[in-house]
Amino acid sequence: MRISYRQHFLLLVIGLSIWTQATLAFAQNQEPNELEKSYQAIFQKLIDGNAEQQSDAERELLEIGPDVLMQIPILPTSAPLEQREILDRVRGVLQSKVIEAFAKPSVVTLQRSVMGADALIEIMDQTGNTLIVDKAPTDDIEVDFESTPFWEALDRVLDDLSLRADPFADSLGLRLVPKNNGVADASNEQALRRGYAGIFRFEPTRISATRSLERAGLSSLSIDLQVAWEPRLKPVYCRFPMKTAFAECDNGEILQATSPDSSPEYSPAGAHAIEANLQFHAPSRQAKSLRLQGTIEAMIPGGVVSVEFDELEKSEAKSQTVGKLNVTLEQAELREDILEANLLVSVNNAGESMDSFRGWVMNNECFLQTPDNERIKFGGFQTYKMNGTEVGMTYFFDLSTKPGFKAGKGLAGYRLVYNAPGAVVPTTVDFVLENIPLP
Repeated sequence: MRISYRQHFLLLVIGLSIWTQATLAFAQNQEPNELEKSYQAIFQKLIDGNAEQQSDAERELLEIGPDVLMQIPILPTSAPLEQREILDRVRGVLQSKVIEAFAKPSVVTLQRSVMGADALIEIMDQTGNTLIVDKAPTDDIEVDFESTPFWEALDRVLDDLSLRADPFADSLGLRLVPKNNGVADASNEQALRRGYAGIFRFEPTRISATRSLERAGLSSLSIDLQVAWEPRLKPVYCRFPMKTAFAECDNGEILQATSPDSSPEYSPAGAHAIEANLQFHAPSRQAKSLRLQGTIEAMIPGGVVSVEFDELEKSEAKSQTVGKLNVTLEQAELREDILEANLLVSVNNAGESMDSFRGWVMNNECFLQTPDNERIKFGGFQTYKMNGTEVGMTYFFDLSTKPGFKAGKGLAGYRLVYNAPGAVVPTTVDFVLENIPLP
């Protein structure tokens, strides 16, 4: 069966995100510029209308929902306070909705016979998770999903298509690759060992026992665990409190953690998964398999929000709080044609996670926007402050190549934009894995 250009394009190039936006525009029979014009008309009514018109405009924007967030204008500090407060109130309500919903597990509903490529497209469409495959699958499969969590739905489809997820591949989405044996079998032993909880997928990958010949109490059992999350998310860290972890063997033995007061912590490094190692006391030789139970604690960044600073030529510090994100532009100094901008960033509920949170802050987007809406990326950055609650970053922007910029004219009309998750949401889930064979 031949696949359409749409299927090939979606799966090999960019996946769901662009397709979803285009589909929504066509479904409404409007070009994107027409949508923007309708948004602008609502904003104008919200800013300049009478009390009744402003109330109607605010209701319209809230009904549109978070899709309109990036269109809401940022008024300069010189604009009337009432106008800025109205837009900030609408922006705050919509951003809160994004932040609250972002870290919740996504689900799939699909019940029919469908081509493999279309099943993957549906999963991307319904969950917001980008999938990448080198060759779009053309086999027809039967699916029966009713509000099925993302990972469970995806694993069933991949088993039917003789594919597997490679969460450690260096890609923007989750890469799908052929299974090593090339045999589709949804009921194989590997599938039975998987576990799911919230946004996570768990799979034991290695188990080994070490026996001390001098002191039996020092014998241990080591379990390597692959923990993947929905690819649309990127945890700041994942932690395993060992006081809640134990393993129950098929002969009734209960294995406790060797260090119950420890909490091994892992920080993702660009992948969609981590490899965790959990240590337990060793079982007797009579035990043949075990059931593993534990807890994972994670800090999940919420939906991305945008913070903008204007009037950069003024020397005083400026602060903005969006959701749980606090950003202060402490200083913006122009040294000939190089702008140095000092941003101090904190997250209200980051708490003890700030050590792990620092690396995440450094990966957030920051750019300078010119009066004609051109983006200037920073040429470098350095850290100027780190403590238990804040991270300070100095960004350097080279303006020497920008037409119309003259060092003596300053920064009138320029904006500094910082995009980052509006909250770091704590997530704790329990997991259970069955049928793990002992060595």
